Amino acid sequence: MNLTRRDAVKLTGAGAVVLLTGCTPSQIEQTIEGILTESAAITKAAGQIAWSQDLTTAAADVQLAWNTYQAGANATTAQKLVSVLNAVIAVTAAVLPNDPYASLIDELVALVELGINLLTSKSAPTPAVAAHTLGRTNPHIGAVPTPTSAAEAKTRWNAKAIGPLAKAAI
Repeated sequence: MNLTRRDAVKLTGAGAVVLLTGCTPSQIEQTIEGILTESAAITKAAGQIAWSQDLTTAAADVQLAWNTYQAGANATTAQKLVSVLNAVIAVTAAVLPNDPYASLIDELVALVELGINLLTSKSAPTPAVAAHTLGRTNPHIGAVPTPTSAAEAKTRWNAKAIGPLAKAAI
């Protein structure tokens, strides 16, 4: 069987959903970080060094988000949410810009950026984005303009969720 990058992501994602049912937030974080770390090791062994580095950085960003989330009284709810949203953005860097799903990932990142902008000032990047931009630049950040409303985000998403991506329509 010739396993493509997209197939590996689908299998990993499907397995993670089954695996994480009924888990605590800590178990979910550890599982996601573990999947990213093991995926990085596998892709490195397969000679996919750039992809391995993206997955390694994504694992570190998930850990950074978890540390902020765990800060308890030392972190505001907004800081916790921004950290988690930045981890989502950081993980998207592993999706190649020529992947069939890349247009939807671009829209997802723009929507997450809107959420971050609503929770914090636009002037400085938050830790997870800053950490990931030290490596390869995430091609999905700034790929499309940030939507101005939920209605616009939904319209743009559905305009791209056509053909083989039609099941992703919302």
